[in-house]
Amino acid sequence: MLKTCKRVIASLLVVMVLLSFFSLGKVHNTVFAKNKEDIIVDDIIDNVLEFYKSESTELSTWDEIVSLHWSGEDINADPWQLPDWGSDDLNDESPASSYAGYILGLIARGEDPTNIWDRNLVEELQEMQNERGAFGNINDHIWAVIALEASDGKYDVNKAMEYLTSQQKDDGGYAYGEDDTPELISEPDMTGMALVALSMHMDKDNVAETVDRALEYLEASQLSTGGFESWGMENTNSIAAVISGLIALEEDVLSEKWTKDGNTMVDALSEFLLDDGSFTYGLEPKESNKMATYQALIALNDLKKSKSVWKNINAKATVGEQSAKENDNKTVIFAVIGVALLGGFIYYIRRKKQV
Repeated sequence: MLKTCKRVIASLLVVMVLLSFFSLGKVHNTVFAKNKEDIIVDDIIDNVLEFYKSESTELSTWDEIVSLHWSGEDINADPWQLPDWGSDDLNDESPASSYAGYILGLIARGEDPTNIWDRNLVEELQEMQNERGAFGNINDHIWAVIALEASDGKYDVNKAMEYLTSQQKDDGGYAYGEDDTPELISEPDMTGMALVALSMHMDKDNVAETVDRALEYLEASQLSTGGFESWGMENTNSIAAVISGLIALEEDVLSEKWTKDGNTMVDALSEFLLDDGSFTYGLEPKESNKMATYQALIALNDLKKSKSVWKNINAKATVGEQSAKENDNKTVIFAVIGVALLGGFIYYIRRKKQV
């Protein structure tokens, strides 16, 4: 009888151990599979979130709302205080980028931009597209495309991409400025965000070629620190925008291709992190900067999740991701319990043999 019990217990233990190790093998992005860069990114994100929770719970811009939403925060709960937006904030004089910001911010807040303040902001933005396919200057145009894609807007995609590809500069990148100025010197910031918009329609005419030239521009522009500069200064915003653009294209930001003199973009970005968890725009002087902080947080979460917030901003994607994370945590817990039980049973059997 004792031998039979031992055989049954042994069989159960074998099954339990196999299930435990199978579960551990399924765990994604946990402490069992982290490399140095993952740990650095996680630590920086934790520091930034701690800064927001202790120093900046009153949110004032849509970018901040998106950055915290993308971090997994429930921005409709404590301690967050959302801005009091209203219909008067957008009027006939508002540029397309303002409409885009409110649309993206409302989506992150869990609200419907097609039915807010007795208005349909998505339709209003759609109507701003002109005969050339543009929604205004290049910055307005890029953000309009991103917002309309996020909100399932209806617009002339072919013309929008034709305009976007036509505004590429002679050096391969993009720059803030007026239409049809190919001679302007490009900026990493605008190039990074242009790549986000371009990545949404890689099948359209000339888009793939335009992206290839933009990537060549960025490769040539990357500094030995691993970072990027604009207006003669290496800065957080330029590095963050490039990371966001590359992630949208599913580029491996930490690959050898994007490593200069042994330095990655994460190495470069970490130099701008302040002791309080916020980011400074530049290294001289070092002072907390709101825009640098939320742009860095967005880029770091893009990198951590290997996907762009601008393609995954809707609430369903975030909830699903949070559920997956919770399931991963449960898997680890059950696996550890299984291993602990195994140790206990082995100890019990050995004690019985000694008796």
